[in-house]
Amino acid sequence: MKYLHTFLSALPICGLAVGVIGLFFALCFRARAARLTALDLLMASSALVWPVCYYIGSHDIEMVWNQEANRWLEEEIRPREEFASLFFIVAALSALAIVTEWRRPRAAAVALAVATLFPAIVAVVLGSYMIFTDCPIIERDSRLQSPYHAVATDQLTDQRQ
Repeated sequence: MKYLHTFLSALPICGLAVGVIGLFFALCFRARAARLTALDLLMASSALVWPVCYYIGSHDIEMVWNQEANRWLEEEIRPREEFASLFFIVAALSALAIVTEWRRPRAAAVALAVATLFPAIVAVVLGSYMIFTDCPIIERDSRLQSPYHAVATDQLTDQRQ
């Protein structure tokens, strides 16, 4: 279960980053098919936050019986759930932009795609900060951490003597 959480934690952020880049270029080149593809990718990636925040996070809390650990997890998961609402806003805006692409004139569809781009950029930046810094909300894989650590030279000389 831990490795599934490690994999799923970064997946929405990476998918959202690819969708933001795709939507930026689709808007620059004024390509409708590319806009639809990028909006689909934004919607799907944003929807992937639900299993990360609510399904896997709830299992982590239920498995811990220690009161202090429960309090710490509650403090750490609450910001993650508040942050998930930004992803849901991006998913709703991208779904609305997809419907607008099919039903409304081009000017309204492009304006809504631009309006979707800005919260998506904010979600990518905040999500990247949470994943790639030492934020304890999203756990790092223990296999990626180096088993070696620096030892002061004074300690080495004391051990040799």
